[in-house]
Amino acid sequence: MKKFFVAGALLVASTVCQAQDSSGCQVFTKGQVEVKNFGRTSRVYGEMAPFNHCHKSVSLELPSRGANKLGEKPPVVVLLHGGGGLEGYQKSAAGIWRSEGFATLVFDAFEMNGLDSSTDLVKYKLASDSKQKLIFSSALGAYEWLAQKSEIDATRIFFQGHSQGGHVAVNIAGLGELKNVRAVVAEGSPPYGVGFPNHIQIPLMLLYGENDRYGVEAEVMYKVKGRCDYSEFFAGVPEGYGKTCNRSASMPGSVSPSPLEWADKIKALNEPLTLVIAAGGGHASLFSDYQETKRDVGGRTFYATRGAPIGTREKTWATLKEFFKSKL
Repeated sequence: MKKFFVAGALLVASTVCQAQDSSGCQVFTKGQVEVKNFGRTSRVYGEMAPFNHCHKSVSLELPSRGANKLGEKPPVVVLLHGGGGLEGYQKSAAGIWRSEGFATLVFDAFEMNGLDSSTDLVKYKLASDSKQKLIFSSALGAYEWLAQKSEIDATRIFFQGHSQGGHVAVNIAGLGELKNVRAVVAEGSPPYGVGFPNHIQIPLMLLYGENDRYGVEAEVMYKVKGRCDYSEFFAGVPEGYGKTCNRSASMPGSVSPSPLEWADKIKALNEPLTLVIAAGGGHASLFSDYQETKRDVGGRTFYATRGAPIGTREKTWATLKEFFKSKL
């Protein structure tokens, strides 16, 4: 099992203490990450907990009864949550994939590290790079754990991530050593955090709602350039923008390319990327009708759009299903 550390100038070293209970589950007694406050934002430091398949948020489920069989054993879709932790959005998506013959795995990487996903600290103050590091570490641990599961086909693993989990999904698509990952979907990924990779080695669908807004930027997400002071270098992800565009190494005002600009670069290299803009969709466009909200968070306006017209939702899901099934 790989271990990942959240590095920084104020690194608080900690040791994850674990034991085995009678069922073979890992029991964490102390050593979860520590949160440091930096005014409007907070970051996590210390050693991240390994993936704990016995955590209450973890759910591996087999395909629905009556679903078409996709082989002797079902492939599996791993759903990566966004900045608010595991929500109904991931659980609803999992239900759709199970009806299509896939097994599914969901978990909450924040709760697994001792954080409370329901708090404003996690939802609105915790920096994107910290959220992404936690999700990324848990995602790789989940990949390793699935290799041990006899009830699923661990040679056919798919990842679907939303928002902060979408940024993680993009980086997973840059890890060619994950030989059993067939394809990745990244929905609504912000351009900042740990940074997009320089290359894609696993087929990737980059999905945005046409009206995708989530955060303090009034511009749609796929056109926003990544502010380097919103990012922090993390050695665990594939080499990319995060190495030079981060709050420690960059000049004030520096930015990385927008998701659209990055996608154009990747496609120019003839790497396996498909870009989908869902007509009339929001930041989370796969469920519910379209809606817009604004709220004040620490003196800043926080924009959020969700949902899409029913025709767009149906078309987008058909596109996602075709994409994953074409990689079986």
